[in-house]
Amino acid sequence: MKKEKDTDFTFAGDYEHVPDKTYEAIVVRYDRGEFYQRKKLYLWWKIISIGPHEGKELFMAFNVFKKITKSSKYYEAWVLANKGVRPKKNDRMSPKVFKDKIFSIRTRTVISSKKQGEIDKADRYSVVDEILELCAG
Repeated sequence: MKKEKDTDFTFAGDYEHVPDKTYEAIVVRYDRGEFYQRKKLYLWWKIISIGPHEGKELFMAFNVFKKITKSSKYYEAWVLANKGVRPKKNDRMSPKVFKDKIFSIRTRTVISSKKQGEIDKADRYSVVDEILELCAG
């Protein structure tokens, strides 16, 4: 007799929600993934600003391709993290450049789903919308 595959799934947990404002944060990890067949890089940030949201982790997603162009969001963020030094043609642009640095970030609440439907208030979450400046590192 053939054994049935387990069909139970585990809830991954909720993304954090914080008020939309500016915080100091550090990058604690990064990973790659795909969303609607687009390659993505996710930077995971930990808020270090003292207050009720200290320690909460949020992500920032970038569309990434084999070749990064000057018009990409990742290029702009990478140059900021690299203290304004721009890459030369064919330089590698590793996300390691974000590690061990403190940044000022702005958050945004996600209110619509991937299909542009409104998300219930209880399920809304925050993402890092913009890296404002490199503060230290």
